[in-house]
Amino acid sequence: GDEAVDAQGFVNASRQVIEQMPLVPVVIPPEAVALAKQHVSEKNWPTPFWETDIAGEVLAQVIGVALFVAAFCYGELRVVGEVSKAVGALGMVIFLIAWWRAWKQATIEKRLRQPGTANPRRRLAASICLVFFSPAIIGLLAASIYKLDQSVAVAKNYRVRQDIQSLKTLLMMYENLGGSFPTTEQGIQALAQRPATEPIPARWFQLMPVIPKDPWGNNYIYLSPGRKNPEKFDLYSAGPDCKPDTADDDWGEDGL
Repeated sequence: GDEAVDAQGFVNASRQVIEQMPLVPVVIPPEAVALAKQHVSEKNWPTPFWETDIAGEVLAQVIGVALFVAAFCYGELRVVGEVSKAVGALGMVIFLIAWWRAWKQATIEKRLRQPGTANPRRRLAASICLVFFSPAIIGLLAASIYKLDQSVAVAKNYRVRQDIQSLKTLLMMYENLGGSFPTTEQGIQALAQRPATEPIPARWFQLMPVIPKDPWGNNYIYLSPGRKNPEKFDLYSAGPDCKPDTADDDWGEDGL
């Protein structure tokens, strides 16, 4: 307020009061508990902050730690990543300061709690463990997911290479039998079904029962004559984005 306060005197007086508190929890008479219940609604019994719903508390901390870890894992976003790191570090400092103050308050409060009631220090201990161990756990999970994604990408690329090499060999056989490669309109489906449009090969054999699709479920793109290989044909996969003529087109090991 407007009055000057002797800070040191207040601290000394507070310490004297604390020293006079019993070292063991105070047993509150049942009559006093019953009287409190008559005048205080049940929803106001818990201490407001540290005795909140445990599920909501854990969820909030997990989300905060996940954002903190994500800022470091995806720091390549330059400015956004740097700002996220700074905010995350500041949030961690604020959390640790608040945690230490709450721990000291819980230590004092322990003397005044009724035996058998929840001790806020348990949740404080769980909170600090969650903050320090969650980044390691989330980091390991993120690394595992990244490695798995990389392995899947390598497997898909290997599948494209195998398919293109097999189709290339069969198209060479088709050209030897019929005198020319299938046209763009006929497509590589000509390896499985006899073409109904010109040029119809004089000799035709079913070289493949079913034409495979690429690992993303799309047809391989076939152009004859090709833009990249005008003397033969182009054969490639549109890649993960499923759009031809983009940077992620997969032409197999050596292309065609």
